[in-house]
Order: sequence, then C-alpha cells, then structure tokens
Amino acid sequence: MGCQLVMRSKFILISLASTIPLVGCDASQHSKASETPLTTEARYFQSCASCHESGRAGAPKRSAPSDWAKRSHKSEDQMLRSVIEGYRGMPARGMCVDCTDEELRELVKFLNPLSVVEPEAN
Repeated sequence: MGCQLVMRSKFILISLASTIPLVGCDASQHSKASETPLTTEARYFQSCASCHESGRAGAPKRSAPSDWAKRSHKSEDQMLRSVIEGYRGMPARGMCVDCTDEELRELVKFLNPLSVVEPEAN
C-alpha cells in the first residue's frame, strides 16, 4: 500500500508539473500587450541600457559623446549593420530580438549623442 501511495503521489506531482508552463500563456493577453508599441526610449531601457549606461564590455555609453566620437567614421548604416549582426561583445540585434530593423535604426540614433534625433510624436 505504501509503495502505491508513493507512486500515485509521484504521478500527481509529474502531472501538475507538466501543466505549470501553460499557466499565464493566454495568447489574447500577449496580443493586447503587443498592440501598444514601445517608444524608442522604453526599448532602450528594456534592451540596451544594461550595457550602454555603464559601458560594460566596451559598449559606448549613451551619455558619453567621446565614446561615440571614436565611431564617427562609421555611417548610420554601418552602425545599424553592427547591431543587426552583432559586434564584439554585443549579440546580434543587441538585446532587442523582437525589434524591427527600423526600430534598431531608431535605437542607434537614440544612443548616439552626436546624431540628430527627431522627437517622437505622442
């Protein structure tokens, strides 16, 4: 009897554990969240700030024009290509895997204090 109880308990635990990943996976909630696009600044703080605020791993700091002056020989397209393909310690697409190429271009402009950025319409 004791062995059957242990086996039954294990079966119940395994059954419950297999349903845990499904909790909170409501597709309608996900689509509602994705309907509201993030601003460039919000994307920056979500995906880029962990390295570009501190200069971690040699990342140019957003607030340091001298870091960006070293890259002034690169065109916006070249910098965008580096972001898309990855560069040195930065993974491909930075940390913004769901960003479109155009959103990545806007992030490059936002990060670079030497570029002229048009304010976003609210």
